[in-house]
Amino acid sequence: MEAVNHKTFLAIADTRDKDEYRWTFSSFTKDKEFEGVEIKKLDVGDYSIVGLEDILAIERKKSVEEIANNISKNDEARFKRELIKLKEFKYPFLICEFTIHDLFRGSRYTSLSPAYVLSVLMEIETVYGINVHFAGKEAEALCYRIMRKVWFLEKGSKRWL
Repeated sequence: MEAVNHKTFLAIADTRDKDEYRWTFSSFTKDKEFEGVEIKKLDVGDYSIVGLEDILAIERKKSVEEIANNISKNDEARFKRELIKLKEFKYPFLICEFTIHDLFRGSRYTSLSPAYVLSVLMEIETVYGINVHFAGKEAEALCYRIMRKVWFLEKGSKRWL
């Protein structure tokens, strides 16, 4: 792991995210600390920061259907392996690009009940220690704010604590 740059940070977006879905954090280009986004393969997660790849991993779930598919019998074993890797990070996050309201509306694309999906997400948070956030349309902004906060913390800047 590289030393944390004390003036700026560079986000990493995993190469496996398709270009049309990849977050660019373009709303934050005026932030003096933000250098931009590097496209690079991450072993765990979809987003991180250059130099902090070993301690920060942010996994993104685009829809209720995606998370439902991940926890279904067809993908459950693979997804659990990913969670086991993710929980080893100092800062593990799972950002849901849907709201809890969206979850409870259900989906015609899955037979899993909203209550079951929520129960699994709560288990991911409590058992695996992974921070789960329902961010909806603000998911990209939340991801940026998490990266920025972790960068500040790791360079020794604490604003509140």
